[in-house]
Amino acid sequence: MAFTVLRRRDHTSMAWRNGGGRTLEVISDPAGAGIDDFGWRVSFAEVGAPGPFSAFPGVDRVLTLVQGDLTLSVDGAATPITRFAPYAFLGEAVVAGVSQGPSVDLNLMTRRGRFTGDVECLTLECGTRTVTPTAGAAHSLIAVLHGHVRVLAPSGTSVELSALDVVTGMDAPVVLGGSGTVAMITVLAGSSAQHLSA
Repeated sequence: MAFTVLRRRDHTSMAWRNGGGRTLEVISDPAGAGIDDFGWRVSFAEVGAPGPFSAFPGVDRVLTLVQGDLTLSVDGAATPITRFAPYAFLGEAVVAGVSQGPSVDLNLMTRRGRFTGDVECLTLECGTRTVTPTAGAAHSLIAVLHGHVRVLAPSGTSVELSALDVVTGMDAPVVLGGSGTVAMITVLAGSSAQHLSA
């Protein structure tokens, strides 16, 4: 198989760094790295109420709203976040969620100077789409944000995925089918990000 599937039920639940919410950690690098020494990290945050986000100095962040409504205050400026539209900001920025009601968001964090990251969302409507990992990427992942998606490996193996399931370790093109929205995540070593080509 050209990838590994990480199921939502197996993500590790942990408290936010500031204790204000919960995070489902999907994967971090190096394996077993803590909150202060990862090179890059992918997680889903559960925002239950308005409040401050944790500070991550020296980290670049990309947030993608998955469920609910969310407005961020970033260094004092209100920024409405659109569902499935990745939003990048600096980890040392003063950030707070200011909208009411619960929400879930996908987070990509990369340690500045060591890695860069890119998130691109793709909606599938009962067709198929071939996705090819970026050449030279340190890691390529696909996170299912909504719906039910089928992933077909070059070997012919087919895997059904649901919301918050993640495909990681892609080392060859895969075919996506079904109906839903996915986030295609690329992590590159160094200081210049590129997109997955689809």
